[in-house]
Order: sequence, then C-alpha cells, then structure tokens
Amino acid sequence: MKTNQLDFLWDISKSLSDSYDAEKIVCSIQTCLKKYINCEKAEVLIWDKNTNTVKNFSKNWITINSEKQDYYIQQILNTFELLKNAIIYNDNVYSLITGEKTSLSIRKIKNNSSIKIYLPLIRKEEVFGFVELDVTKEKEKISPDLLKTFGVLVYQLSSSILNNILNNKMQVNANFHSAMKNIAKIIESQYELRYIIPLIGEMIDRFVASHLIYIFLYNEKEGFTLLWPNACNEKHIFDLLKNINKNSDYLVTEDKKTGIFPLIQEKNLLGAIVAYSNIDVLSHNDIQYLQQLSNQSSITIQHANIYGETLKHATLDALTGLNNRRQFDVRLGQEISTAKRKKHPLCCIMIDVDYFKKVNDTYGHIAGDCVLKQVGKIIPQELREYDIAARYGGEEFSILLPYTSIQEAFAVAQRLRKTVEETEMDISEAKIPNIKKIKVTASFGVSEYIPSIKEPKELFKMADSALYEAKERGRNRVIVYSPIKNSST
Repeated sequence: MKTNQLDFLWDISKSLSDSYDAEKIVCSIQTCLKKYINCEKAEVLIWDKNTNTVKNFSKNWITINSEKQDYYIQQILNTFELLKNAIIYNDNVYSLITGEKTSLSIRKIKNNSSIKIYLPLIRKEEVFGFVELDVTKEKEKISPDLLKTFGVLVYQLSSSILNNILNNKMQVNANFHSAMKNIAKIIESQYELRYIIPLIGEMIDRFVASHLIYIFLYNEKEGFTLLWPNACNEKHIFDLLKNINKNSDYLVTEDKKTGIFPLIQEKNLLGAIVAYSNIDVLSHNDIQYLQQLSNQSSITIQHANIYGETLKHATLDALTGLNNRRQFDVRLGQEISTAKRKKHPLCCIMIDVDYFKKVNDTYGHIAGDCVLKQVGKIIPQELREYDIAARYGGEEFSILLPYTSIQEAFAVAQRLRKTVEETEMDISEAKIPNIKKIKVTASFGVSEYIPSIKEPKELFKMADSALYEAKERGRNRVIVYSPIKNSST
C-alpha cells in the first residue's frame, strides 16, 4: 500500500476517533477523502430493515424521498446484498477481494450525470447502509491500490457509525426513562389538563420525531376531543378513533404510518395518543415507546381528573355550578393584582335576586333552589370565557369582568337584568299544584377598579354599595358606584 494511502487511512482513523456525533463523522469522511479522491460531498444512509426505509444518518434520521428511496433500495442496497465486499464506482461494481470489475452494474438516477461512489456499511456480514460520495465530473481511473484503501475504509466507517448509533440508542433509552419519570412527576406540581397535556405531547414528540403526535381526551357525551396540538386535519384519524373503546389494544394501520394508542386506566377510556406521518412508518421501537408513554400518561391524566373532581367540589357552588365565595375571593385578589400590574380595566358586578325570601315563603325552598339554579345558568350565557362568575351566598351572585370598561360592564349588567326579568323560572320540581313557572327580577351594582384601591375587597364593597342603592331605589335596576353620587337607569 502506498504512503499516501497509508496517510489517508491514518487521517480517517484519527478523524473518526475524534468524532462523536453523526454530523462530525460525515464531515470527517468528506474532509479526509477530498485530499485523495476529489470528493465533493459525502452522505451516510442507513437502511432500516424493519420499515424498509433509508434514512439520512447526519440529518436527524430524515427519511429519503420516495423516488430516491426506491432507487437506493432496488439498485444500491440490492447490489450490496448480492455482493457485500464490493464498491459501486460510476455505475460499475468492483470486488474488494479480487480488485476486478464484476458483471454487475446499476442504472443511474434520471437526469443525474454526476459520478458517484457507493461504499457498503457492514455489520456481522449484513449490509445496514452505505456511504454515497460525489466526485468530480472528470472520470477517475479505479486502481487496485484504491480498491484496497476502500476495502479497509468500509470496515473503519462501519465500526465508527455502528458505535455512534449504539451510543445514540443508549442515550435515547436514558432520555426515554427520564421522560417517563417526568410524566409521573408532572402530577405533583400541575393538576390542570390544559397544562399537563402539552407537556406530555412535547415529551412524546422527542421519541417519535418522524411522526406528528396528537393527544385526544374522551368523554361519553362528546366522544374524542383534540386537546393537543390545536388542529388535526386528517379525517382518517377521526375515523380510526371510532374503533377505540375501553377494551382496545393499540391500533396500527396496514401501511404502519398511523398508530392509535388508547389511554385507559381502571377500565376507563380517558383518550388516545395518535402518531401520524404521510412518509415514515412506525418502527418496532416507536411502538414500544408509545405503548409505555401511553400507559404512564394514562396514570397521570387519571390522577389529574381525580384531583380536578376534588378541586371542583372545593371551589364550586354545589347548587349552581358557579365558583363559590371562597374561590371568588381568591380570583378577586388575582385579578386585582393583574389589573394593577398590566394597567388594564377591571369591573365587578354584584347581583341580588329581588324578594327572594318571598319566593321561599310562598313556594318553598325547593322552588327557591330552582330559581337560583336557573339564574346561575343565565349568568354565564352573557359572559366571555375568561369572565369569573360566582354564587357569593344565598341569593347573591358576583361577577368579575377583566379588560372591561365601566360602560361595557354597565351594558353586561343591563343585559343580565333584562334576561332575568323576561325568563320564566321553571319550579316544577317543587310540585306546586297549577304552578309550574314564576317570574323574578334582580338588582345590580357595578364598580370599577381604580389605582387608589389598596385591598381587593374594596372593589367588591363598592359594587355591593351600588347594589344596596339599587334595592333602595326600587329594585330591578342597575346602579354604577360613584363616591359622590351613584348613577342609575
């Protein structure tokens, strides 16, 4: 072997031993080869036999496009399967053992006039990929010495790339178990599914990077609802979800590009994790990861649901389903702080059902509860999603309106007052002969946050003061708090 070829093998050995990631390995190959054979570009392609796909080693294992995919498998890999100790040079196949040109040949990709060299990657006498080299357009003469150099290079490259793949797998496994622990720990600090689900989705996405991940939650009334990410435009996914129930195992489509992994805990269907790609197929490892991640996610979601139910009873009023007084006081403090910090408007409305004692005395407490429940349904219908409504106690209700001016709050109160006045309250549960419905009215007090407010309760007290005046002035009206003189309708 000539001195320059020994130098080349020494350079490549040293360079590969100093390279720890895929991109550096490929750069090392290209840099070293360029000194000796005019190499313009190098790519390392790995063949996944489980999925029969070719992926780019240095570019995050991106699957090669379908046209090249077929060419690489049918021409390059099939040739190396027939003759492992060979190289492909300018469409001809040379034996690395005899140094002779063989009878085998490959066809070129259409409209591609560049000269290519292909070197097999071999593990235990099995081809697991190849190196593709672009050389200058001037046809270079293949020599026995160059073939010997390539023969040694094949095994050096194969060994280095295999070590890198193994290290990556070990790291992925370590990261996977870390993610499993992190999913289990989420419940210790976070309890809202709208926060938990994106965290789980992002963790899963790391291990099945070639597929889009969707997380659906399930309830009997609405079926499957997408919670992460914001949209799914693949109709076939929704069709597949129709086949999922509490007894289902995971489902993978025939082309292996879509997988449905049910979230089941204690024989309850909680939802499903979906992995989808229009290019890549799910490998055996992908499926194993998704199964384990789905199982752990099911436990976390179930715990969040249990906590949510407990929290719901602790913060919501049992009769109306609105926030209770304790929760309203908490939110009042939070909204005052936000309004103060961001300098945005905030208003409060206090509501009192007029002559409510008379309703109880005349029709009974069951009828009174019916009225409160229906007022509790009317209030949210006139509010935005981020407004805060509560039953403050007895027949009193309270509302916080963030990002709302006093004029807008007055309009909201007026709409509510009119709706309550016009609604026939169903009291049929009280079983009073010949009386199924009654009408009631309500009084409203409105206040606006001002910078001089020192304690959150002051905003509430201002609205309560305006409410008291509304009742004094004859009820069924809206009063806006004014420290000088209240205004009314």
